Amino acid sequence: MLLLLVLNIHPASVVVQEALGAARNAQTIGRSQDAANQLRLVVAHEPWRVWLWEQIGNEEVNAGRLPQAVDAFTHADAAGHL
Repeated sequence: MLLLLVLNIHPASVVVQEALGAARNAQTIGRSQDAANQLRLVVAHEPWRVWLWEQIGNEEVNAGRLPQAVDAFTHADAAGHL
């Protein structure tokens, strides 16, 4: 437990790192909906990553999910990252 505190490792950061990796893999193989879902998981755990909202919006557009894209772009715009 002490090692986890010293290294600043906690379950959320493991989830975030796995989600970021899964998003990159999904983007590489053209699975935009999966990429958007993984990036949404990241911002759910670390909402300060507001710059991801534009990327989520782009992935949603690529997946043909326009209402979800509008939602993501609205978040990005509200955070000043659009």
